[in-house]
Amino acid sequence: MPPAAPAPPLPRPASRREGTARSARERRPQPGPTEVPGPLVPVPSLGRGKEAPGAWKPRAVLDKLRLSRQEISAAAEVVNRLTDHLLRRLQSCESEFKGVALLGTGSYYERVKISAPNEFDVMFKLEVPRIQLEEYSNSGVHYFVKFKRNPKGNPLGQFLEGEILSASKMLSKFRKIIKEEIKNIEDTDVMVERKKRGSPAVTLLVRKPEEISVDIILALESKSSWPASTQGGLPISNWLGAKVKNNFRRQPLYLVPKHAKEGSGFQEETWRLSFSKPDV
Repeated sequence: MPPAAPAPPLPRPASRREGTARSARERRPQPGPTEVPGPLVPVPSLGRGKEAPGAWKPRAVLDKLRLSRQEISAAAEVVNRLTDHLLRRLQSCESEFKGVALLGTGSYYERVKISAPNEFDVMFKLEVPRIQLEEYSNSGVHYFVKFKRNPKGNPLGQFLEGEILSASKMLSKFRKIIKEEIKNIEDTDVMVERKKRGSPAVTLLVRKPEEISVDIILALESKSSWPASTQGGLPISNWLGAKVKNNFRRQPLYLVPKHAKEGSGFQEETWRLSFSKPDV
């Protein structure tokens, strides 16, 4: 009689740890189908092609600021007619500003105007003979202007206060001539705005054919040496070279009748170095 087949081995009793793990797996619910958001549920995406809400968008800003040539040209045509008329008047024989000329500076003339198509600044330069600058209150930018020699017949002699060339007197006469002359400009409705205390500009407001604001600034042009406070200048020779820096320093300096602040008022005889040209 053959021997009986061996009985299958009894299962090994589970340890306490294994029993706990198996029990947890049995209690864990099986994952159901993934819910897909409907079309009315926005799903934010932060991919490379998208921008986070509220992010700064430089291209949109530039597009908003950039002006078309047509916008600038339309206003510039009016401004050019106006400045040409005033220049002819100032250059007339009976004017103390006979030697005045247009100085091409500012955002429009430098072709970097990107906003405010109806706001312009225009500088009229007037070359003066050799002058001496006396710094005001260690400011580095405001100066009293004196003539090294004051020849007879100097048309600017009437603006002297003692030895000092009065910025307030020159600006007042400059403003008076412009205010009188705009009455003779045809086809343009223009007025002189109220004087702003401490401002070097004569501001014109053109009301027709379109509203345009024009700041006209008188600037003294001098080929004298730059004042000591500017001799060091910016260290542009490090990246542009000494030759470029020397060329800049050989350019004329310009002074505008912007008065220095003095307590609660202004020192009205001072001139300020103009920063329309590179400060080097």
